[in-house]
Amino acid sequence: MPGNAGRESGTIIGTWLADRGSRDDIVLATKVGDHPDHRTQDPEHIRTAIDASVDRLQTDQ
Repeated sequence: MPGNAGRESGTIIGTWLADRGSRDDIVLATKVGDHPDHRTQDPEHIRTAIDASVDRLQTDQ
């Protein structure tokens, strides 16, 4: 969307999860796709994208 850098939803959801305090009660799913920073389906790029997503979501699961 114009005016957004991308990845904001993960940060918003991560803040919501942290504030809620019930991470173990939530099932969270995501996807893998092309992104300007990760344009291939190479396993290393997927791992990097997953690690970044987990950081934004403020979780280790």
